[in-house]
Amino acid sequence: MDTKDNFQALGHYSQAFKANGHIWVAGQIAADIKGKLIEGSVKEKAALICKNLKEILEEAGSGLDKVVKVTRVKVGSVDDNTNFVNPVIHERAFDRLHDAIKQAQHDPELTLIAGGQACKGEGYFVTPTVYQTTNPKHEYMQREFFGPLLTVYVYVDAEWESVPKLIDSTSTYALTGALFARDPTALRFATDALKHSAGMFYVNTKSTGSVVAQQPFGGSRESGSNDKSGTMALLQRWTSARTVKEEFNVLEDLAYPSNAG
Repeated sequence: MDTKDNFQALGHYSQAFKANGHIWVAGQIAADIKGKLIEGSVKEKAALICKNLKEILEEAGSGLDKVVKVTRVKVGSVDDNTNFVNPVIHERAFDRLHDAIKQAQHDPELTLIAGGQACKGEGYFVTPTVYQTTNPKHEYMQREFFGPLLTVYVYVDAEWESVPKLIDSTSTYALTGALFARDPTALRFATDALKHSAGMFYVNTKSTGSVVAQQPFGGSRESGSNDKSGTMALLQRWTSARTVKEEFNVLEDLAYPSNAG
C-alpha cells in the first residue's frame, strides 16, 4: 500500500488517501486549505466540510454525485423490492412535480442540491429532489407536493429557539414532522412548541408517513381532522355522542349537596 502505484494522498493536508481503487476518509473537520480550524455556525462548518470532501473526491477521480446518498436512492418499478422510490400515482401528480422542478430552475431563492429529473417514458418517475432556499416562507416550504421533492432552509444557530414558531406559522398543513437534537432540553422545548404543527411527530428518527395497519395516522389543519386511522378515535367520526344521567331517588330540593350549610 506504500507504493506510488496504489497509494495516493488526497486533500490539502492529506486528510484522505486512495488505495487499491478505494477512497479512505477518516472523518472530516471544518478546516480551511491550510488545515486551520474555522469558527462559525453549523452551516458554515458543514459547507466547508462538503467543499473539502468535494475536492478530495474530484482529486481521486470521483465526485459527490457518486457518493451522496440521495442520488443513490434506487428509483424504479414496484415489481422490484430493492427500489426505494417508485413512480408517482398518475400523470397529474407527475405534471405537478415536473412543473415545480422547471419553475425552480428560474427561482433565485432556490438552489438545487440533488435530483431534479423527471421522466414518464415507462412510468411517472421523479428522482428524489432537494432544494435549499434562502427564504423560510418560500412557496415550496408551504406547498404540499405529494412527491419526492424536499425544500430545506438552514436556520441561524443562535436563533434556534425561534425556529419552532417559524415552522408552526409557515404552512397550513400539519401532518408529519421530525425533530433531531441531542440536547434533552431542546427536545422538550421544540416538541412542546410544535404540538399543533404535526399530527405525526418523530423524534430523532425518520418520518415513516402512512404505514397502513401498523400505526395510527392522521394530521390536523388542512391535513385533516386529526382522527387517527387505525384507532378507536376514528370511529367517533361516525357517531353522535350523547350524555345520559338518570336519578333513582325522588328529587325533593333544588339545591345540590355542595349547597348544604
